[in-house]
Amino acid sequence: PPRTEYSSKAEAKKVPNALFLRLNMKYFKKFAELEESEWLAKARLCAGGHIIKDAKGKRVIIEMPVFITPPSLSSNRLMEIATTIDEDKAAQVDLDAAYLHSEMGGFPIFVSVDREYLCEGGKLLKDPVYPLKKALYGVPRSGADWDKFADNELKNLGWCSINQIADGDHSIYVRLP
Repeated sequence: PPRTEYSSKAEAKKVPNALFLRLNMKYFKKFAELEESEWLAKARLCAGGHIIKDAKGKRVIIEMPVFITPPSLSSNRLMEIATTIDEDKAAQVDLDAAYLHSEMGGFPIFVSVDREYLCEGGKLLKDPVYPLKKALYGVPRSGADWDKFADNELKNLGWCSINQIADGDHSIYVRLP
């Protein structure tokens, strides 16, 4: 993050409705069940969203936005049938780092990390925090923020949710002629 984005926790506490949480770096070995020569190192930055505190340091439970339910079994079967009929016209898409594409909604959240992960500007502050601007795994509302972002992007590209046409699943999109 840019050095100018860091602030002290004391300053961040002055922001109305500010919430605070820690980020944790997780390290993994991918393919650990294979021969050692095939192992890959993987790291992921995760929010400790199970412990969110207010400016006074008190743990809080934030109201969650309504999440969109995942596709039903019948919708998945419908997509399998459509793919069987014409596999060029149906696809499932998964994005790497999907949440990071969407802006964080709700109350302002400030995150802290271990000092070893701070850039030089952050290390100069006593208790540095960084405003979380993008949705991140581990923050309870990130799924809803991602869903809202993806829905807007798909609609802008000419797709519409089956739910807009008939009583169907929100997470399945079609492009009508």
